[in-house]
Amino acid sequence: MDAMALFSIRLHSAGYNISLLFFAVHLMLLGYLVYRSALLPKIVGVLLVLAGLCYAINSLSAFLFPAFANAIFPAILVPCFLAELLFSLVLLIRGVRHNELHTHS
Repeated sequence: MDAMALFSIRLHSAGYNISLLFFAVHLMLLGYLVYRSALLPKIVGVLLVLAGLCYAINSLSAFLFPAFANAIFPAILVPCFLAELLFSLVLLIRGVRHNELHTHS
């Protein structure tokens, strides 16, 4: 039973790292779109791309270099936190105004 429980935990961890690779691609594409858009600050787009790269590095290193992944784990997610927090705050506080949608089309 203990071996099966440990296997389930490790399988969940591997699946979660795979899902974070897809999320990393999502963030990089979103960051590119935000950077190209005139509706949001370009720095948000740059930070989202950086966050996507950090997620990808974290997930790939967990599979390829587990010792390295353990060494960088808390620090590698700080840019992700900052980028996602800034993106959320920009959308909540500033938002996208209707007049900007009509002037930039």
